[in-house]
Amino acid sequence: MMRACAAAGQHEAAVQLLSAMAERGVAADSRSLATAISACERQGGCTREAIALLQPLVRAVEAEAEAEAEVEAVDTAFLALAATLGPLPALLPPGSRDKGVLIACTSAMNACQKGGEWRAALQIFTWARARGLQPDSFCYGIALNACRSGGAAQQAVELLQAVLKGSGGQAVRVDGQMFVSAMWACLRVDEWERALELFEEIGRAHV
Repeated sequence: MMRACAAAGQHEAAVQLLSAMAERGVAADSRSLATAISACERQGGCTREAIALLQPLVRAVEAEAEAEAEVEAVDTAFLALAATLGPLPALLPPGSRDKGVLIACTSAMNACQKGGEWRAALQIFTWARARGLQPDSFCYGIALNACRSGGAAQQAVELLQAVLKGSGGQAVRVDGQMFVSAMWACLRVDEWERALELFEEIGRAHV
């Protein structure tokens, strides 16, 4: 039923299902929250609701990170955008390597991007990467789109270079749209020379 809500973009119905789970004492896993966030994304970028649903996952991963020695703090300022929702079910501990957490982050990033909160999208991406969630090509693409929206030229170039050098991970492959997003990020702040350099690099990248 949660998947049907996501497919239809009915985030209100998805939240109601989560509230019903809470009332019955049924715990939710990362995939359940990720699916609900996807409903927010498909409805047109319900940013504050998406972040509210992401919040329990972020806190769970942060709690795990804090239990480990010598783990650096990561900015979670994006959580300040979270809407106030009804009761959410208890969360089954996801762990930092839970694929559902990355899926939730990716959907939340897309919701932020669609809702005009490009900074929040980049903050979520930065947090996910810092916590070892290993963003994939799709996640990098959304981050670069966020850079494009905000004219974050330096961040766009750094992300693209990370993909080209392979530091993004084996699951990340560069494509033409990544270059386009990075170039537009540069053009939005009149960095024409840097945009031309990226255009010339497309051939060398064999995209």
